[in-house]
Amino acid sequence: MVELNTSLLVDYCQDGTHKYILIDIGKTFREQVLRWFVHHKVPYVDSIILTHEHADVVLGLDKVWVVQPRNGRNDVEQIPIFLTQFTMDSIARRFPYLVEQKPEDGNEDAQAAKIDWKIIEEDVDKPFVALGLEFVTLSVMHGEGYICFGFLFGRRARVAYLFDVSRFLPKTEHGKKIIWSIVLCSNN
Repeated sequence: MVELNTSLLVDYCQDGTHKYILIDIGKTFREQVLRWFVHHKVPYVDSIILTHEHADVVLGLDKVWVVQPRNGRNDVEQIPIFLTQFTMDSIARRFPYLVEQKPEDGNEDAQAAKIDWKIIEEDVDKPFVALGLEFVTLSVMHGEGYICFGFLFGRRARVAYLFDVSRFLPKTEHGKKIIWSIVLCSNN
């Protein structure tokens, strides 16, 4: 059995319509689609959020076209991807054809993903909205000297997604208190 990279698929229902937000799209994304998307009948992904720029989080970006929504004419619709400027710079070096919106190696027959890159700020006090759902960024340490994000989201119930965390930063203390209250409530 293949070990899969960590990610989270949020099935968010708004006005009776399901919206799918994927957090992180690692190098085993294709296997995740074949195993889980097919099994749970997930037809597409409406938006993607990235925690940082490491391979286990971004190397599935070249397969994003497989799960992009299509319109009535079967044309691929643009998908918003939320990320920091640091992560965007790394992706531009790794996947220039995705950033430039051109097929790889000039192969006009190949299908390139249509992506709307959305830069998010590294500030817990400035949440961003993806498909009507508010996300609060939680800056955390991912080893010494490397900061990545976790996210806090949800309306009725709050959910925290934290991946690759070695410790919390002082500026995320507010988020940490909310996370601990979620953990304590869910353990009752």
